[in-house]
Amino acid sequence: MNIQNKTGNEILEKMVKRVFSECGIEPKGTVVINDYDSRRTYMDIDGKEYAVRTWNIYETSSHKSLVVEWTLYYYKDGESCGTSLGDGINRFRV
Repeated sequence: MNIQNKTGNEILEKMVKRVFSECGIEPKGTVVINDYDSRRTYMDIDGKEYAVRTWNIYETSSHKSLVVEWTLYYYKDGESCGTSLGDGINRFRV
């Protein structure tokens, strides 16, 4: 998977790779991570809009990990609400 990360946030890149993998999706084009806020990571793949919505994020003290509950959405033709492609919970080393 080819990722162009415009945010500079390395954890987002790891999360995006894992999210697509767990959803069983192998993007054919370049995944461009455009922006993020406290709840969403905004991406484009060949001009199509995707977002990872995060629901719960917390850090574990014993493992120095970040636990993220997420849902991957695809937005068709400028829709205001996307179509869910999958969800999950992952742990990332910080």
